[in-house]
Amino acid sequence: MPAEQSSNRKPVSKRKPTAKQGDSNSKRPTKTRTVDNLEALLHLLDDDKAPAPTSKPDKSVTSRTNKSRSASRVETAKPETGSTFMQELARARDEVHKERRSRLEIEQKFASLNDELRHVKEHEASRATEFDAERKHVRRQIEALERRCEKLQATRFNLESQLDSEQQERETLLSEVDNLNAQLREAMSQRDENLSELKSLRLENENLQSEFVSSRSSWEEAVAALRTQVEMLTNEREQLMHDREVQSERYREVIAELKTQMTTYQTQLLCESETREAIERDFAEFATQAEEVKANHHETIGELQQDAIDLRAELTAARSRLEIESSARSRIEEVLSTAEDNYRDLSERSERRAEAAEEVRKELTQNIQALETRLVAAGDRIAELSEDQQQLQQQLTDERHARTKAIVLRDEALATSERLERRVAEVTQKLASKRSELDTRRDSSEPIQDKMDRLEADVARLRVQLAESYEQLGIARLRLANSERDRDHAQQRESDASRRTAELAEVVRELQSSVQREAAARRKAEAIHRREADNDDAQAALFAAEQKIDRLSRELAASRSTEEAYQQKAIRKVQQAQQETNELRERLSKLERRANEDLGS
Repeated sequence: MPAEQSSNRKPVSKRKPTAKQGDSNSKRPTKTRTVDNLEALLHLLDDDKAPAPTSKPDKSVTSRTNKSRSASRVETAKPETGSTFMQELARARDEVHKERRSRLEIEQKFASLNDELRHVKEHEASRATEFDAERKHVRRQIEALERRCEKLQATRFNLESQLDSEQQERETLLSEVDNLNAQLREAMSQRDENLSELKSLRLENENLQSEFVSSRSSWEEAVAALRTQVEMLTNEREQLMHDREVQSERYREVIAELKTQMTTYQTQLLCESETREAIERDFAEFATQAEEVKANHHETIGELQQDAIDLRAELTAARSRLEIESSARSRIEEVLSTAEDNYRDLSERSERRAEAAEEVRKELTQNIQALETRLVAAGDRIAELSEDQQQLQQQLTDERHARTKAIVLRDEALATSERLERRVAEVTQKLASKRSELDTRRDSSEPIQDKMDRLEADVARLRVQLAESYEQLGIARLRLANSERDRDHAQQRESDASRRTAELAEVVRELQSSVQREAAARRKAEAIHRREADNDDAQAALFAAEQKIDRLSRELAASRSTEEAYQQKAIRKVQQAQQETNELRERLSKLERRANEDLGS
């Protein structure tokens, strides 16, 4: 089993080494120990009468000789021949080979168990990742549903606000229509009054005409007598006709005014009809919007139902995976039971091999301690060399700084010399020009000669400065050469130190490799001893597998509960969406009834 699970093992009951064995009982393979004992027995059979050594023998040799002597005494007590001894030796070798084969088979079984446990762990890790992915997917679906519900609520609020605003506009329009209807009723009542007055006047006129017709006969019979009366009546009639014409003119004006009012009322009625048509169009648009909202609600309900179906399918898949895991758990339990049976067979052999493992362990411990002391000495030597290397690197960095400083000084000296050379060239050119002028003008005055003297003095001073700059340049070049030589020496010393460091590192690597080989051998022996001495690893693996299976079952139950909660939440959201849809339908039907009632009124 792996070394990580060694903390769960019980302490192994080991035999105490006898005084004859001493400190030489180190960890040694069983086959080698058995063969050595048999060879010692063969030598003792040949040299049974040999004298005992005067010097103090080694403890390990003493223990082997004591064992061989005891075995020889036992064998001499039994009258057996050499052939029987060789047969026993062959049987012992066969037993050793059988034990080795059984040990290899047990190791293979343990390796197969480790592989199966690793596969189970990988399967459980993949299942955990799948559960996490499914949980994240369900969470994303729930978040999408929540966002969709929020969008639906926002659209519902917008529609309600639009509906309230439209209802307010409709109420204002209805109030205006009521006012116009009241004004129209007042105008109609006034028109009826005018018509009744006109009818009464017509009746009076007809009565007068009938009276005139009835009285014409009497007028003809009594023309002479009633001429004056006729004239009076004609005068009255003319007066009445005049009054009637005046009244008819007034009636015509009233009728014209009524006609104008009628036209205005008709225009108002047309406007009202247009507004009513606009209201009807708005109601139709609102009805289409309500139908769209209804369709969206139906789509949302269908999507939620599809999500519920998907969740049920995922739940069935998880149940099938749980069944597969339970079958795998049963197989693992069967394999572990077989491993426990094999362990019971091996527990008897492990006690015999514990002593040899202890001997090998002690020898390996001594070898490792010696190698560790050598490794510590090599580490000290490496530390000294690393300090020397650091000092050399510090010297090299100082020399590099000095070299860079010398290079800077050389560059400055070169720049100064170039500048002075340019200045000397300029001054010599000026001096030549002045001398040419002096040659052309021999009869010049004294100030020109003074100026020439000053120029010559400047040239001399500049030449002195140029010589100093050349001297500084030579010093800088000398310093640069010295720094380069010192740098070469430092690089040589650094290469020597790195070579010595590499050699020591090679020695250290060899020591470490030997230590690692010894440690690997010790670990291998300890692993063999642990596999032969304990069954706690298999029990711990079985317990860990059972705990993991229980944990996975709890996680599956928790995932089922979460899936049921998600399903209930989705069902509640679907019911809420259906309730909102029904409320919107009721409101839409109420609005339609109210609009129809208003249109009917």
